[in-house]
Amino acid sequence: MKIYPLWKDVDFKKELLRTVVTHTPYGNSDGKTKASFNRTIDLDEVTVRKLQKRKARVEYEKERARREYKDNDLVVCTSLGTHVTPRNLNRKWYQLKEDANVPSIRFHDLRHRHATLMFLQGIPVKVVAERLGHTSITTTLDTYNHLLPSIHREAIAMFSKNLYKD
Repeated sequence: MKIYPLWKDVDFKKELLRTVVTHTPYGNSDGKTKASFNRTIDLDEVTVRKLQKRKARVEYEKERARREYKDNDLVVCTSLGTHVTPRNLNRKWYQLKEDANVPSIRFHDLRHRHATLMFLQGIPVKVVAERLGHTSITTTLDTYNHLLPSIHREAIAMFSKNLYKD
């Protein structure tokens, strides 16, 4: 199931995204768990700027299409305001990836890449779990268990370096 965020869920001033309900082309759902879709996700400044730029583009497309535009309040939508099909979203993803000359990764894997990068940067498990919408850190640890050995090695190296300064 693809999730479609709404503009009403984006708070530009507080720099966050609310996930209260899953919006799909087939209706709304409350998500897998209460924690997964009843939370807020902090956004960084770059993401907020990109979202503001996207909002301006959507407003331009809405003005251009006039009556043909279906205002579903979607952040990710076609130029007529309708849901983007998963196939078209993937096509666009591969095009953007190629244009940016970044490593190959499937769109579906972005969530896992996000979590992995947070772990590798030493972000606490509790924070990662909350961003992912996991009810318990146990779910997060079970899912990303394979990363922990290298993180532990890096942590002890950093600890040792700070403890035994030359």
